[in-house]
Amino acid sequence: MPIVEAIQYTGSNGWELRRWSGGKIIESPVLEPTPNNPTGEYVQVQTKDGTVVCANKGTWIIKDTDGTFFPVN
Repeated sequence: MPIVEAIQYTGSNGWELRRWSGGKIIESPVLEPTPNNPTGEYVQVQTKDGTVVCANKGTWIIKDTDGTFFPVN
């Protein structure tokens, strides 16, 4: 049975996500508050379709069986 992994971005585990993903997930060094993300904390996720910059605090990052990462809100 294929194994899919997931880690939730908590706002303080950017280093863990970077290590887990082999550098394909990085925490933004710049805070960009918005109405949907008042703290402005987010990570950038390199997916097979490009970089996604909408993984806010509380978002789950999924690692598929082929090593592809994608955020799920």
